[in-house]
Amino acid sequence: MTNRLSVFYGLLYVVIDGFEKLQISDPQLDKLLDDPNKEVLRRYRNAIFHFQDDFYESKKVLNMLESDTSVAWIRSVWKELSRWFSDNVAAPTLLRLADNLPPER
Repeated sequence: MTNRLSVFYGLLYVVIDGFEKLQISDPQLDKLLDDPNKEVLRRYRNAIFHFQDDFYESKKVLNMLESDTSVAWIRSVWKELSRWFSDNVAAPTLLRLADNLPPER
């Protein structure tokens, strides 16, 4: 796995963690986040962002690399998070900005 992808995976878990700590609920995301892959990703994030004596032999890393379902699950989570942010953050922000534009002459 590339270094950039590993960092992306680690940061994705940070977003998931924040989403849950803020108690944001979304039916599609709630279903995805109630999956054992979330714990695999959390442990992988820990391996990425915290020193490991033997990184490539760490169970935290191996569990992610050997999982048959984690990549597809991560793609689904990313897709649904992107949808949620687009619907609930980006679009409303753009609408508020548009409401504050001066009238056209």
